[in-house]
This record gives sequence, structure tokens and C-alpha cells, in this order.
Amino acid sequence: MYRKENVAMNTLPISNGPNTISQKMSDYDNDDDDVPKSGTKTIVEDFVDNASTHGIPRVLNSSRSSISRLFWCLVTVGLMAALLYQGSKLVISFIGRPTTTKISLVTKSKLEFPSVTICNLNMMRRSQLNGTRFEALADLDKASDIDGIGHDDSDYDWFFSSDDASPSSPGGDPSTTPQPGRRRRRRAVSSDNSYNYDYNYDTWDSIEDPNDWERFYESSTASDFSDFQAVVRPTEEELKKYGHQAKDFILQCTFDTQPCSYKNFTVIQNVNYGNCFVFNNAHKLNRSTTINTTRTGSQYGLHLTLMVEQPEYIGILSPDSGVKVAINDPRIHAFPEDDGFMAAPGIATSIGLKKTTITRLPKPFGDCKSDESSEYYEPEKYDFNRRSCMKLCLQKIMKQNCSCITDILIDGDMCGAIDKEQVKCRSLVLREFLKNNLGCQCSNPCSETLFNPTISTSRWPGVRYEAHMYHRLANISAKAAKILTNAEQSRNNLVRLRVFFEELNFEEVQESPLITVEALFGGVGGLMGLYVGMSFISLMEILVFIMELLRSLFCPKKTKVSGL
Repeated sequence: MYRKENVAMNTLPISNGPNTISQKMSDYDNDDDDVPKSGTKTIVEDFVDNASTHGIPRVLNSSRSSISRLFWCLVTVGLMAALLYQGSKLVISFIGRPTTTKISLVTKSKLEFPSVTICNLNMMRRSQLNGTRFEALADLDKASDIDGIGHDDSDYDWFFSSDDASPSSPGGDPSTTPQPGRRRRRRAVSSDNSYNYDYNYDTWDSIEDPNDWERFYESSTASDFSDFQAVVRPTEEELKKYGHQAKDFILQCTFDTQPCSYKNFTVIQNVNYGNCFVFNNAHKLNRSTTINTTRTGSQYGLHLTLMVEQPEYIGILSPDSGVKVAINDPRIHAFPEDDGFMAAPGIATSIGLKKTTITRLPKPFGDCKSDESSEYYEPEKYDFNRRSCMKLCLQKIMKQNCSCITDILIDGDMCGAIDKEQVKCRSLVLREFLKNNLGCQCSNPCSETLFNPTISTSRWPGVRYEAHMYHRLANISAKAAKILTNAEQSRNNLVRLRVFFEELNFEEVQESPLITVEALFGGVGGLMGLYVGMSFISLMEILVFIMELLRSLFCPKKTKVSGL
């Protein structure tokens, strides 16, 4: 019934039991080799094997002995501390924005000629004061004459008799003419008083008329009459009208041996000197037509013969005779009372110039100002300059607070010497200005050009040259012709001026950052390589290593095992 079949043993499936489970676990382990290693130990070993830095892998390498790892730990920590110390100093220096100055000598085939401002040291011509509020100023010279000292008006009849001058008739009302002896005694009593910028204006309390020059003179207490001179403040229009005129002042002019004239000068008004005349004023010309020179030496440049007209001087206002000269960049306002120098009559003054350009850095490296960053400058006239900024700031604040001005830089009424409210306000503003409490915010300009003069003088004109000079000047001015007939008067009234470049090169001073961003990164990278053998790529490797460790610790990968 039953059928027997013979089956070969090697054809039957063999079940290995537990061996099958082991095989499956082995297969799983082999498959898991393809999954990214995420264990902490595996991450550390991978970093040790592949990191481009030197010290840290030796510390983390578990195959090294404890002593070796401790040694490399101390070395790495010590050098890392040195890196952090020097690196922090470098970063702190960069944050401080230090600067360095580079000085170089630049040679050019031509240079822009500077602006040359010339002013007569006498503010107003006495012959023009008849019938004006200043007429009594001329009377003071006559009233204070002492035999043997000074000159009387009759000594200058030869000058005022010329057709191109209006005769002066100083004299005034005899009833108000002060006695010479009284003047001298007053001066002897007052000569020991010291000067103070906050002058005691109670000196003028007894004066009611602001144009009573005789009373001001009598009440003056300054030994050099400086308090009286400060009271005489003509308006801009008065200075323009009564001051010296270019055609009388500038007799001869040449530039690089080519003729020029007073018509090549721009007229400006100065509160101390009246009319001043500017050669090569860039803001009165097209900026592309400023004057350049290709010549050096005293034979070239600007040569002037000037007549100061000493008979026109008002003695009490002009203790010096001659010319004030200021040399500036053509684009900035000239202030001859501050940075000018004097040229005396009877002297030839030669001024050799060396040019210097200065370039400063603005914030955050420095505090220099540009034209656009300051409110105290005149953009329609001049470029920004610290001196003009300070003066404009003072006048604007004084006008705002006192309703008057003390300089003609801006429009407004001149402060009165006997107006007590204005006097008190003016004194307060000046005091705060000198203490730098007005908040003017006037720093040095970011770009500046300076001219350093070398001045030499000689007696002029020479005895045998006078006759030749007379033939040239007699046809130019009747006043000059009269002056030249007398050698003493020639030397008292004529000034010779030469302005020239010594060389066609200039000194360039440039301010630049001591540590740039590129230098900062280069310095930090060099320190990293020197101390710990790291680069910026090494830093990225460390950052990735830290991120993987954190992910392994706080976000472990959950592995699901199946098929068991």
C-alpha cells in the first residue's frame, strides 16, 4: 500500500537553526557599512585621521599613550593662548583705526601758482574821509603833533596837490580840538595797564556818540592804542570806498616776465586792512584757468612794485607802514591778519616757495572735514578751511546771540562800542569761543595745500636805478612821479615784492590706514599658521567636527533592525 521512495540526503534542504540568525546579523552589519558613521567615537577617529591641523589630532588620538597626549595637550593649549593674546592685540589695534603717514617728493613739469593777497597796512585814505563819520580820525594826527615828531599835513601838500587825489582838510572844530599836552599826560598814566581779551568796556561809559573819536582817544587806556583801534570798525561798503585803490597801489606787475596789471587782481575787504588785492583767486575765475608756472627762481614768478601812499595814512590806526602779504591755496579764504607777513617800504622782499600737499583720512580713521560735512564755510566762494570755519562760526553765533558782528565775513551790523547790551553779549561769546565752548566743530580739511616761504630782503631801489624807475613809473601815476622826485619819499612809499617757486617739486604727505582689512586677515592667518599650524580651512574643519559631535550627542540616529 505504501510506496517507499529513496531520497538522497544531499537533495534535502538543511536547516541550520541559530546559524541562520547569525548570517542575517552579519548581512545587516555589512549593509550598515554604507550608512554614514554617526557614533561619537567614530566622529573623533575620523577627525583625527583627516584633520589638516596639527596639535588637536595628537591630543584626541586614542592610540597614543597618555603621556604623549598630555604633552601635546599642554603644547596646544600654550600655543593657542599665545595665538589668542597676539591675535586679540592685532584686532584691538585694528578697531582703534591707527594711521601711518607717508612722505614723498613729487616732481612736476609745472605747478599751480598760489594765491597772493596784498594789503596796505593803512585801512582808509585820509583824503577820502572829509564829510564822513571818520573825518575826526585825521584830526587826531594833527592834534597830537609835537614839534620835531611826526609830520604835519602841510608836509604832504606836494602829494595831495596832484590831480588824481582829493585834498584832505583835517582840522575839525577848534572848540573840540584836544590839547597835545593833555594827550601825552593821559598816555603816560595809562601805559602800564595790561591787556586782557575780556576788555573792561566800562572805559567807554562816558561816551554817548559812537563816532566821537576824540573822546574814545582820550579814554583809551591801552599803551599801544589797541583798544582804540578795535573801536574803529568801518562797514564793508565804507572800506571799499575809502580804502586804497588797486590802480594807485599796484604800479608794476609781471608774471614769468610777462606783463600784468592791477586788473589781474580781485578786490576783497578785510576788517583790519581795508581793501586787499588777490592774484590768482580761483573762486573769481574759472577753475580750469588758474595760473600755472613752469619756471623757478627769483627771475620768474610774480613781481610787483607797490606804492603804500604814506601821506594817506591815518597815524592812530596805522602804527606800521608797508604791505601785508598772504600766500595761500587759490581756493581758500585768505586771512592776512593771521598768517601773512609784512614787506617794508624801501625794501625788496623776495619770497621763495616750497609747496606741500596734505591728505588726511576722514572717520573712522580721523576727524578731518570735507566741504560737504561742515556748515561753516562758503561753498559759493571758497573751499573748506579750519581758520575760515572758526571765524565764520564765531560771527554766526555772535550775530544769532548779540544781533551784531565784529567782522565783515558775513552780512550784519557791526557791534557798537557803547551799546552795553552788545558789549556784554560780545564779551561773553568771545570768552566762550576762546574756551572752545561754542561747538564750532572745525577740524582740519581732508585735503590741504600749504606754501612754506623762505624770505630774503635787500635795500631797494638802488641809487642809480632810481632814475630808470622814474621814467617807467612817471607815466603810470602822477602820485608816483611826485614821490620819485625825492629819494627819501621813494623809500618811504615804494615796496618791491617777488614771489616764486624755488623748485618744481612738492612734498606730498599722505595719511593711510596702518592696518587694513586685508592686513588684519593676513596677520591673523599668519599667527594661526605660526602657533598652531592652522588655516581658515582648518577652522572650518573644527567647526564641522564640533557640529557633528553635537548632533551625535543630542540628535542620535535611530536605526531600526528588521528581518530577525
